[in-house]
Amino acid sequence: MRRLFVRSNRSESFAHTRSSAGFTIITAGFEFPVHTGFEIDFAAGSYGAFKAALIHYAKGLSNQLIAKGIRVNAVSPGNTYFEGGIWQNIEKGSPDLYKMAMSLNPTSRMGTPQEVAAGVVFVASPVATRISGTNLIIDGALTKAV
Repeated sequence: MRRLFVRSNRSESFAHTRSSAGFTIITAGFEFPVHTGFEIDFAAGSYGAFKAALIHYAKGLSNQLIAKGIRVNAVSPGNTYFEGGIWQNIEKGSPDLYKMAMSLNPTSRMGTPQEVAAGVVFVASPVATRISGTNLIIDGALTKAV
């Protein structure tokens, strides 16, 4: 990869890379407790609908751009714990909600930003040139949807 550009606002990131295999566009949402856009969110209201729309947009964009050598994928992280993040705030401010979320997690832990980054790097890399139009769920089997 020659270049990585990340634009970020409150809850969405957009990564764009140029490699020997062409361009890659990745969209990811990971500020609220919802993660995949496949299930109804128990805490963040309409965020799940917006995430589902981003996944749908990425899929449509992938079909439009693949002939130009541009791959588009979505990444859906599960509960990701980091210093100053939403889950640390929930842990301190709403410990019962935090405990409930942890009890639902099959791995008994939350993911790390490094684990999410590893998935993004993989789908952006030249070894993933056949991967386009997908939603990579990085959640430790938390999502129940097929």
